[in-house]
Amino acid sequence: MRSALCGACLFLALASSGVAGVGVWTPTPNADAVTVLVGHDGAVVADWGHGSSFLSFQVARSLDHGASWQPSTGPGGVGSSAYQARALALDPAGTIYAGFTTAGNASYFARLFVSRDAGSSWTELLEEFQTQFLDLRVDPFSPQTLYLLDGVGGPARLSRSTDGGAGWTEIDQSIGSVGVLRNVTAMSLDVRAPDHLFAATVLFTTVPWSPATPALYESRDGGTTWTRSGGNLPDAFATVVVDPFASTTIYGGGASGIFRSVDAGATFEPQSAVPATQIVADSIHLGRLYAATSANGVLASSDGGTTWAAFNAGLTNLAVNAIALDTVGGYLYAATSTGVFVYRFPDPGTLVLDAAHPFSVTLSATDQRTGRNGTGVATPMNDLWGYFSIPAITGNPNNPEVFVKMLDGTAINGAYWLFYGGLTDLEYTLTVTETATGRQRTYTKPAGRQCGGSDTAAFAP
Repeated sequence: MRSALCGACLFLALASSGVAGVGVWTPTPNADAVTVLVGHDGAVVADWGHGSSFLSFQVARSLDHGASWQPSTGPGGVGSSAYQARALALDPAGTIYAGFTTAGNASYFARLFVSRDAGSSWTELLEEFQTQFLDLRVDPFSPQTLYLLDGVGGPARLSRSTDGGAGWTEIDQSIGSVGVLRNVTAMSLDVRAPDHLFAATVLFTTVPWSPATPALYESRDGGTTWTRSGGNLPDAFATVVVDPFASTTIYGGGASGIFRSVDAGATFEPQSAVPATQIVADSIHLGRLYAATSANGVLASSDGGTTWAAFNAGLTNLAVNAIALDTVGGYLYAATSTGVFVYRFPDPGTLVLDAAHPFSVTLSATDQRTGRNGTGVATPMNDLWGYFSIPAITGNPNNPEVFVKMLDGTAINGAYWLFYGGLTDLEYTLTVTETATGRQRTYTKPAGRQCGGSDTAAFAP
């Protein structure tokens, strides 16, 4: 598709604006949640407390975005005991893996279970003493391959199973060097390349007063061998994420804030001073990220982590244990000590502007060369403006094609003002609806290189 740049137009501030909060967080009917996941079918799985006591944790599943939950009977009778499932994983077929841990009298007992029938029945896969399961991942290229992070009161270890959790092999022995102990603090799998993963670690020796050194290690063979990145980490990362669009871009978060590397971990630059416990990358929208924090709720970035903003409208508990993103359905989930909250994004085809007097904007387009039709996918930039991509025609959901801005001009001429323009030669039609009244206006740009238009008398009383 050919694009036309219209003079000095169009909102060159695109790269410098952050996403404004749209929608609202809504609590779901549960009491406590340690972690939360979203399956390929949109099903939500969480470890939550259905009573007032710590002794009431179990795995629960929701098929209606948290409006209702179906608690499991508890893996092996564990569901009603003092176990918490800090390590949950789902495979594409809906298989649930739950790593439960209990603690008491200075001892730990961890058990790993699997359910292949949505939590109705469970099979125990692994028992471990004096450890707790911290994280569990399913390989995106091989559902039978799992990665497990566990440890307590000392070095945490990373293990791999290639048979669905029946057998496990520790794979972190080549991290570090002779005489150096390692504590793996976080891991991340690359959704773009098989067997490619990263492990955030802390290296230390038994020499008294010797400093601990955070470091990042990379493996390209599923963890069999590891290579240290070019530099030391700026912090002991609690979370590390490989960008789904670029395998050399790594995000990490810890007590010192959020950091980004564009050279596969050789160097990191600070992006936010807010401590982060989990970072999630949007696999559909380039540059969109969300971060869970222990005291500042959820943060959001629309520019690849360069800027971050609070994303907390309606979130009454800012101590967030975990987050999960449903990119297809358009939902974000936050697990807290007062339950799971759900945030529903606006219809991806609708741009909502002016929260005080909202207008919804949709776009339809036609490629005059092929006759192909497509609808716009909206990206709000703030309360005043946003843009549309047209992936059904261009094949790229991240290309900005048409920009829209709405201003309140009622103090000047009693009307709302609409401005629009595009970086495209496609024919397109904008439909603008005033939410309060249902009144509509349509604006059509014909095929060719005409830039756009404006209407400073739109929606007068």
